[in-house]
Amino acid sequence: MKAADSSNRPPRAAEWLVRLITPGHDREVVLGDLHEEFQRQLLAGTPPANAKRWYWLQAIGSIGPSIRRRLRARATLSPLTLGGIQMFGTIFHDVRYAVRTLVKQPAYSFTAIAMLTLGIAGNTAIFSVFNGLFLRPLPFESPERLVNLDETAPRWNLEFVAVNYQDFANWRENNTTFDAMAVFDEESFNLATDDEPARVSAVLVTHDLANVLGIDPVLGRHFTAAEDTPGGEHVVQLAYATWRGRFAADPAVIGRSVTLDGEPYTVVGVLPPEAEFIQEADLWLPLSADISENTGSWWLTGIGRMKPGVTIEQALADLTRIHKNAIEERPVNETTTPVVLPVLERVLGEYRLGASVILGAVGLVLVIACANIAGLMLARSLTRGREIAIRVALGAARRRVVQQLLTESMVLSVVGAAVGTALGVAGASALRAITAEVLPGWVSFALDLRVLGFAVAMTVGAAMAFGLLPALSAARSDAAGTLHTTTTRASVSRARRRALDVLVVAEVALSLVLLVAAGLSVRDFLELRNTDPGFRPENVLMYRISLPSATYEDAEQRIAFFDEHLSRIRALPGVEIAGAATNPPLSYHSGWFFEIEDAPPEDPDAPRPVTLVRMVTDDYLEAMGVTLLSGRTFAPEDGRDEGSRVVIVNETFAKRYWPDSDPIGHRIRTGSESEWLTVIGVTRDVKHYGLDTEMRQGVYWPYPSLGRAGMAIVIRAAVDPLTLVAPARQVLRDMDPTLPMANITTMSQELEESLWARRAASWLSAIFSLVALALAVGGIYGVVSYTVNQRTKEIGIRMALGARPGQVVGAVLR
Repeated sequence: MKAADSSNRPPRAAEWLVRLITPGHDREVVLGDLHEEFQRQLLAGTPPANAKRWYWLQAIGSIGPSIRRRLRARATLSPLTLGGIQMFGTIFHDVRYAVRTLVKQPAYSFTAIAMLTLGIAGNTAIFSVFNGLFLRPLPFESPERLVNLDETAPRWNLEFVAVNYQDFANWRENNTTFDAMAVFDEESFNLATDDEPARVSAVLVTHDLANVLGIDPVLGRHFTAAEDTPGGEHVVQLAYATWRGRFAADPAVIGRSVTLDGEPYTVVGVLPPEAEFIQEADLWLPLSADISENTGSWWLTGIGRMKPGVTIEQALADLTRIHKNAIEERPVNETTTPVVLPVLERVLGEYRLGASVILGAVGLVLVIACANIAGLMLARSLTRGREIAIRVALGAARRRVVQQLLTESMVLSVVGAAVGTALGVAGASALRAITAEVLPGWVSFALDLRVLGFAVAMTVGAAMAFGLLPALSAARSDAAGTLHTTTTRASVSRARRRALDVLVVAEVALSLVLLVAAGLSVRDFLELRNTDPGFRPENVLMYRISLPSATYEDAEQRIAFFDEHLSRIRALPGVEIAGAATNPPLSYHSGWFFEIEDAPPEDPDAPRPVTLVRMVTDDYLEAMGVTLLSGRTFAPEDGRDEGSRVVIVNETFAKRYWPDSDPIGHRIRTGSESEWLTVIGVTRDVKHYGLDTEMRQGVYWPYPSLGRAGMAIVIRAAVDPLTLVAPARQVLRDMDPTLPMANITTMSQELEESLWARRAASWLSAIFSLVALALAVGGIYGVVSYTVNQRTKEIGIRMALGARPGQVVGAVLR
């Protein structure tokens, strides 16, 4: 029945077309006639399809007559409708006239567009950076509900401590403000391949991390709760890039076995590309943490999904309540406190201040460019005084004059914005390529709606900024006085000359502000660059070796391996000395607490800073170029037996605990259950966390006392250190062909990369300030050129009365 009813109705789209093109007073009549004829054809036996085809032909055929009726009815349009049509016609006329006028003065037009292009290009590039870092949302469902979870301990002098697994388990079980939360940790593994072993990055995750993010695997499945337990099955998920790169996007990869650190793992899933937004890695593995272990360790990164409507403040209060309620069970919770932050703020927050400063600086460049163009337009309007006066005398309203001049400003802005936006996007792409090694791979500076909206706002704002003052000044000029002059150049009024002076002074002042700020920034960077890092980075090669526990089960095997490796490395031509450390300068942090023998009891409320601990071999300090201030360095036998439990401390540690005595011979320990360690030396402080961070107390521990599996090899070379990479790799291959050489770099490169953000901010500030100065100089030249041109008659009279050229030049310069 419904089908029959539908076949007896005219086509809806054709009806809509008739309603659209037919004037209101005829619309119902035409539709009624068409509908009546349509029904008549159906009753006469015409197939419905043919009747509908006829209706379509009638609808299309009525377009021409309807348009003609509308044109004839134009004369009877209401004043409001007619005014709207006239307004659009006027705007079109103004745009066409503005284009003709600007084309006739190519030098002026090119100068204005070039200035505007520079300003908009810089702003677009820097805003693209700011947008990519802080405004572009994460590609997850409801990303505003995702937060980073951490802990802070001001008493330990640590803003972020990381998350303790027991704390996390307590938060997850007892919170009321989160839908879900998870934790993860960075790790790396030796991956066995058919060609050469590779070191791959991995993330150890709790099984519900994917649920927190709201992502689904491309292939396979996520981890199960049973796999995320101590002793659970060895399973792995591949990152999307790893699957496409190392496994050629093979859909049959699920179920395959890969060997990590000598042990087989089964591939159970392939992650989507969005997974890299949390942590860039080649693999995901279950965390499989034991809640009874690492009770005094803070080593995890947390992420949570808040319930709808919950604020960060409410979530923080909830976790703080849970954290403090556990103080009786965990007294350390009096010292640590939960931290809840937006994910992007935690990951990229350190770049916000620098990006904001640069965005402000480049914004001033655009302001200076607008001031320059305003000055040029104001000076140019002086030469158009007679033209504007004639238009006013012929009946043009003042607002029409303002509209015409603002239209010219808009035309300049549109052209400058089009070119500037294109250059800005290209500049942002170049900046992204430069920062590829230091920014997360998912950060993009690509063009999007926010950048386009910003460009449109700059276009309109720039047109108003540099066009409004000249337009109002020209519209308010004395038309009668201008027409009574005998020359095409009207005299310059005091008000208009004052306006030009104000613009010149403003742009020079803004340029000097930028120059001073950039100079201070560059000076601070150069001073930072010349800061003594506490070690000698020149000619130092560094790479990392990690020994799998499946092959190197005990500490003795690991110690023997690194002893032999360093012995072989020292025998290579060009090697001066070689050593090893768990965490050399500018790398990760490992912190412990120490008790001092015979020290008075500590105030429970007094600060207790964490001590940076590094396990090093006997030649490490010399290889890294760390200066020994007193005592001795480690000997090869230190740390290998009970009688050689010794440590070396840095200056900050020594000054804190023995400010008025020699630290040599004093003893320290990590806790009441551990043995005492004798201090045998004091070194200069090393800027472990970067040249611009505060110094922390530190302890060097002899490597043989613990025998860690992962060590960074440090080689001081008499030649270019990079030439030793191939010989060192061959040494490693001869010792164990299953071990890869990872994180190959030089200490000079590490130091330079640690300064990249400060360097970029300083030099970008300098570049934009120089551009601002160039714009100011160009703008002043243009304004002075126009104003001197205005004074041609005056200057001629002065010279006719005896003024010398030098006097005229001096008057203009003054």
